[in-house]
Amino acid sequence: MEAPARSLVAPWFNKAALPAYSRNEYMQSDVHSVSSIASMEGQEQASIRASINNAWIKLNEYYMLLGQSPLFAASIILNPDLGLRWLEANWTSPEQLGWLRDAKGGIKHYFEHWYLHDNMALKEADIMMPIMTLRPEQSKFEQ
Repeated sequence: MEAPARSLVAPWFNKAALPAYSRNEYMQSDVHSVSSIASMEGQEQASIRASINNAWIKLNEYYMLLGQSPLFAASIILNPDLGLRWLEANWTSPEQLGWLRDAKGGIKHYFEHWYLHDNMALKEADIMMPIMTLRPEQSKFEQ
C-alpha cells in the first residue's frame, strides 16, 4: 500500500500551533508564572527553545510515520463512538480528503489481504469436504 500523501509540517516550534490556553500561558510575561519565557536568563531561554524545537521535530517524525500506516484511521473507523462518519466529518480540507481516500483504500486492502483470503480458503475447504451423513450409533440396549 502506498503511504498517504501528507505534507511536511515545519520541523520547528510554531507558537500559532499551540492550543489557545497553552499559547496564552507560553506567551505570558507574568513574573509569577513558572513558564514565563521573559523572566528567564538568555541561556535558559535558548535551552528551553532548543528543547521545544527538538520535541517538535520528534513529534513531526512520529506524525509522518503515523501517516504511513492505516492504523490511525482504522482505530477511528473501528471505534463504535466515532466510525467512518467521524473521519468524513472532520477530514474536510483537500489534503485531508486525500488522507480519507487513502485510509479507505488502506483499510480495504488490509481486510482483503488478511481476511478475504481466509474466507475463501474456508469456502474451498467446505467444497472439498465430503458431506457426511450421521448414522445413529448402536445403543447397548438395542444389541
